[in-house]
Amino acid sequence: MRRLAFVFCLLAAGEAAWSASDRANLFSFRAPDGWGEVEWISGSSFRWTRVWGRALEKGRPIKAEPVEVSRKDLGDRWEFTSNYLVVEVEKSGLKFRVMSAEGKVLAEMLTVRQEPGAVVLEFGAEKSERYYGLGVRAAAELNLRGQVVRAGKPFLVSSLGYGEYYGAPGNYVFDLAQGQAERRQVRIEGGDRVEYYFHYGPSPKEVLEEQMALGTPGADLKAADFGILEAAAVPAGVGKLAAPGEASWTSLRDSIHSLMHAGLSAVLASALDLGPYLGAEGALLERATQLGGVMPVVWVSRPGGAVREGAAYRRVLEMRKRLTPLLVTYAQEARERGFPMVRPLALQFAADREAWKWTDEFLLGDELLIAPVYTPENRREVYLPRGIWTDLRSNRVYQSRQTVQVEAAPEELPMLAKNGSIVPLAPLGAGEPWALHYFPKLGAEFFVLEEDLGDYTLLHAAPALEVVRLEIESLKDRDYEWVVHHTGPCRKVAQVDGPEYREAGSLKELKPGRWFYDRERNNVHIRARAGANQDHIINVWLEVAWN
Repeated sequence: MRRLAFVFCLLAAGEAAWSASDRANLFSFRAPDGWGEVEWISGSSFRWTRVWGRALEKGRPIKAEPVEVSRKDLGDRWEFTSNYLVVEVEKSGLKFRVMSAEGKVLAEMLTVRQEPGAVVLEFGAEKSERYYGLGVRAAAELNLRGQVVRAGKPFLVSSLGYGEYYGAPGNYVFDLAQGQAERRQVRIEGGDRVEYYFHYGPSPKEVLEEQMALGTPGADLKAADFGILEAAAVPAGVGKLAAPGEASWTSLRDSIHSLMHAGLSAVLASALDLGPYLGAEGALLERATQLGGVMPVVWVSRPGGAVREGAAYRRVLEMRKRLTPLLVTYAQEARERGFPMVRPLALQFAADREAWKWTDEFLLGDELLIAPVYTPENRREVYLPRGIWTDLRSNRVYQSRQTVQVEAAPEELPMLAKNGSIVPLAPLGAGEPWALHYFPKLGAEFFVLEEDLGDYTLLHAAPALEVVRLEIESLKDRDYEWVVHHTGPCRKVAQVDGPEYREAGSLKELKPGRWFYDRERNNVHIRARAGANQDHIINVWLEVAWN
């Protein structure tokens, strides 16, 4: 366990007095015109507070870790070092500079001042630095550099590997190197203090995970929230996307772009108003309902009886019911780790520069790449990042790091699963099994949150030459159907410490204890009955070993 640093630092007119603090990892400073404070949240995250003409107030409660921090008096400044960061605080004006443990400058405050009715901060802006986040917007471009942004949510992610968030009241205006090419400015209109949070990743997902120490709201969702809600039932903290006055292809496209900005702004769950689209017709209605099917939250602003009885409304409900195991599980991960349920490619594949350019496709969790169609044409381009991808509609396999043209009939939503993943789908009707789609050739696992039990059903799959091992640790008595993709012909299926399974003549004849090889799609289907709290393991012998 790391040693706690119980230090309280008072700096005044070039001399320092130190005494014990009742809060760990807290360092306070006095300048000629006010006070400042640095509180370490973790080894890679801290809060910096600055006030003028008065004493510091206790900041918002944060979930801080025990952090070992060393300090040095460097004459005109103090230096604080954790495992991951070096922070220098100037004694006179309390400006700071943040460096990585390797000495790379991440953020450097050039000025901080109070003006009539506002507080202004200026930072250096490295020439190649890019900026993301700052709230939901419909722009196709993620990078905000060169823009002035009024931030609905003052959370910013930098390409240098850090994020920053501002917690004090005020209206935030970010000049991201528009006014001066190598400077960025943050103006807090109506503010009289600064509460600044710095999070070092270096990946965007790690930055979001650090942000969770502030108690990021918005994903306290339950299975009942994954139907179609009315406005009053949308949970607090969920980010409602802008609803169009009138449904159009443009508004549908803008909603997809807004989802991407939301994900990079620490909005954990976004909500789509499907109401305007349910009054549309033809292809626009189809494409809007397809997007609604995979959203974290869907609500309707015009909940008439005819709408609820329509085929489009029912299709959305069916899709969302099938995806409930993923939605419930990823809502829990959002609560625990701060990852948005819908993820821009850039968030999942941050090292892939091409992924940052694609703002009209996204990931649902880790497994599924969703490429909505938002034009009258029944086709679109799809960029495939690292991995091997399977189109769920055709079972066609695509290699990574390429752009492909996919056809999509009006009733089809392009969805691709990444190799090395398990995608669990809930049944629509009573007596039907849960479908567990496994995409080899890598090993995979998925933990399904059983909401009523507060624990997880564990799913595992792994290949070893000509044998594939499938394992279910189910918390409930339940029928499952494994669908193992791209197998080639199967020789034998047997339960470990149990019977050998019989081959069925068709998919219709499939029942627990039987398997079927679908030659047309090259998949093996295996029906199993798993008892509650039992480890159910199946071995599948293939005719040809996987490389």
